[in-house]
Amino acid sequence: MDNLKLASCIKKQTQDANSLLHRIHMENVEHIARSKEQEAMRNSLQRNEYIEEQRRAVIEWIYPNNYNDKHEDIFSRRIKDTGNWFLNTPEFKEGLREIHLPGCLWVVESLGLEKHS
Repeated sequence: MDNLKLASCIKKQTQDANSLLHRIHMENVEHIARSKEQEAMRNSLQRNEYIEEQRRAVIEWIYPNNYNDKHEDIFSRRIKDTGNWFLNTPEFKEGLREIHLPGCLWVVESLGLEKHS
């Protein structure tokens, strides 16, 4: 084989090797990116689990009995339309428009001012 053919063959094999190395490198980069994504998801799940554990610990501290059982018991004794007089007042409706509560409403009233309907 003459030198020109040998050089051409070496050049082709070098290009093929470089192409293969580039492809392997890109696969490794993608694998690392996926691994980092998976780790971030695991960390997020662990954070959520930690927050849930803390929430449960606070509920347990506030009310050491089974909260769900107590809620179900109280809710089952609720009389239909209780409190609707309050929910239907213009002041309450206006207040809801002015503030954006995420599902929690704390109402405080003076003793002896209960409204019975």
